[in-house]
Amino acid sequence: MKKLVEDLPCIDIKDIRELLIEGGEKYKIELTISDKYVQEVDITSTTGSFGGFVYWFICPGCKRRIKKLYLFQNENIFLCRNCNHLAYRTQNMRDFRKTGYIRKTKKENIFKERIKKRTDLLKELERFKKQFTGLFSSLSGKK
Repeated sequence: MKKLVEDLPCIDIKDIRELLIEGGEKYKIELTISDKYVQEVDITSTTGSFGGFVYWFICPGCKRRIKKLYLFQNENIFLCRNCNHLAYRTQNMRDFRKTGYIRKTKKENIFKERIKKRTDLLKELERFKKQFTGLFSSLSGKK
């Protein structure tokens, strides 16, 4: 059985996109692995469908454009999913289990988003409550 993508540490291009200068064609970054090894990885960009740029890692193994690099446990190099011979968890499931797993993870994500929205909303309400109580107390002359 192949190793799973979900079990390995990875770096996503989304994590470092803010550090890149808008409009740059090519970049090189250095990834430090366990304070011993340093790996240089190339980054390139393409124009997006709706304007802007889409950034990609260039896999050091196969030289393909990819979004994520994975650190294999025994290796000290970041490579893409194909070079590391990794699979997704759902690729190892039978069809009847796969649909249940996907539904479960979607439900969990929906609940997590709802909880996050509610906590953010409660924080906002508390902030407004403090502002308005201060406003009303100053209007009525109470301090």
